[in-house]
Amino acid sequence: MLHSPTRLVFYTIDYFTRNIHFLDRLLFIYIHQNSCPTAVVTSRGGADAPV
Repeated sequence: MLHSPTRLVFYTIDYFTRNIHFLDRLLFIYIHQNSCPTAVVTSRGGADAPV
């Protein structure tokens, strides 16, 4: 049955998980295409990291 609660929950979780991964990847690509210095420093974990 398509409308059973368990399957509905499963589809909802699956849908949101895909969207989160998609947005995360989009943000990652956006940051790296702009090559923002602060974003690079933050992602490398510190101000003393080579820029």
